[in-house]
Amino acid sequence: MRDAGFRVHVDTAREEVKSFAAEFYHVPDYFDYIYEQLLMKARHKKEEEDERILRQHRRMLDDLRYALYDLVPRISADATWDEEKSRVERLPEFRALDDEPAARLVFDRVVEREREPRKSARSRDADTHKRSRSPSTGPPDSRAARRRTSTDNGMPVDDHDSELEEGEMVL
Repeated sequence: MRDAGFRVHVDTAREEVKSFAAEFYHVPDYFDYIYEQLLMKARHKKEEEDERILRQHRRMLDDLRYALYDLVPRISADATWDEEKSRVERLPEFRALDDEPAARLVFDRVVEREREPRKSARSRDADTHKRSRSPSTGPPDSRAARRRTSTDNGMPVDDHDSELEEGEMVL
């Protein structure tokens, strides 16, 4: 059927397929089963195509969102669509999208993100800093600081002659 240029789509009628098949082939008794299999394959192809189109649309929305974050001057937290519409329309990502309602939703999300209080971001940074286990954040009286000074007068000691522990480096 494919060689003759006939394609079965989701909405192709059973009789249309049967009449085409009768022109070129002997129609078997189990034609209904074959038709159902062809229809199932057509549905599967249509679903895959729809998913591909949705993925492409999401990527275009993401591209627009990233472009909005990169605008100079930045979009402020109190910006409105009407104020920024001319700038947004000049972006190639907006022209590629060609969907103003979706672009407006992306713009609203960017503005909403800009409105988020900076205070919560700073508190999150402070929390991660408190939980850090890196040796550079240790107290000044750590083992490494004690090793670099003599115990007698607090002056630095050249301890290159001493043995290095595993993982230590000579500075």
